[in-house]
Amino acid sequence: MDLTGKYLVTWMSDESLDKAYGRLPGRSAASGEWTVIGQVKGETHGVGVWVAIESVTSPTGERTEMETEAYRLPTLIRWEWIIGATASDTLPTSRPVRFSNRARKEG
Repeated sequence: MDLTGKYLVTWMSDESLDKAYGRLPGRSAASGEWTVIGQVKGETHGVGVWVAIESVTSPTGERTEMETEAYRLPTLIRWEWIIGATASDTLPTSRPVRFSNRARKEG
């Protein structure tokens, strides 16, 4: 699938977020899965995607819009840093729902 030009919503761990973007301004101390929304500018085959981020949402739901031009520069997000992702043609207006079977109990 060609992702160039699409908006990508990715779920990343604290460690992966720091590897991709460093310590983001206004980032809280919350730990868990972070939601990163941005537009894909390109892909390096077998390595990852180049994303210009629009916003970051903390595990507690606190959303930070990336208004500084430095954060809108395409940044490489390696495939192994991504926990899950969705892609769309338009910028999502709300935080997409992520389905996980981790919390599901066998009964």
